[in-house]
Amino acid sequence: QLTPSNLTAYVVNSHTLSVTWDLPSNVNAINKIYITVIELGRTNRTIQAQEFDNTIKKLDIQIDSNDPFGIHPNRTIHFSARCSDRNGQNSSIIEYQLYVNMLTPPKTYYAQVPRSSTHPSPRDIRVVRINDTTIQVFWLPIYHPPVERYIVHYNDKAENKPENQWALYSPSHPSTTTATISGLKPDAMYNVRVSAEFSANIYERYNSSGTERREGDLSEIHVADIYH
Repeated sequence: QLTPSNLTAYVVNSHTLSVTWDLPSNVNAINKIYITVIELGRTNRTIQAQEFDNTIKKLDIQIDSNDPFGIHPNRTIHFSARCSDRNGQNSSIIEYQLYVNMLTPPKTYYAQVPRSSTHPSPRDIRVVRINDTTIQVFWLPIYHPPVERYIVHYNDKAENKPENQWALYSPSHPSTTTATISGLKPDAMYNVRVSAEFSANIYERYNSSGTERREGDLSEIHVADIYH
């Protein structure tokens, strides 16, 4: 069996997206790995169609709305991978799909006293498939103001629930910037969002109580490879 596995993609930062895959155990039988990256839309756009030798397991692509061979922000990207052996026989194709959410961070408006709207939101959310029912979510830490807790919101996209009904997971320590979510449905597309909660500060207590939540980027992940 020459089929690659665990094809996934994630946003590394505002300029880079990484595609990774695992090679089959009989790697010496592989001649080439073929990776195709396509932007889906009214007219599909082929971004990359690359071939690699049997030592490569990662491809980095630039995120640039002006680059015809780069990832354009806020688009759905389709990834596929296959291998060929030294006799020219092709493996099955595996696929992965990701919405590259790179929405502009909210503007900060300064008033006479600080307001909750100045609180930052978690950024650079990336989701990696661990297995058919488990994902790992990463995000950049917020250093100021102090975060009371991070919350990971997730839901099977097919259920089309409003976000206030999504399942929640909160890491036990407020400085943790990763979470492992298990018990998901296999072969399902999930929406994932991370939010941060802040304590109302002394300037806000006349207008707010408890905590104020700031929502981060929305990401998508398919928790199982699709085999053809």
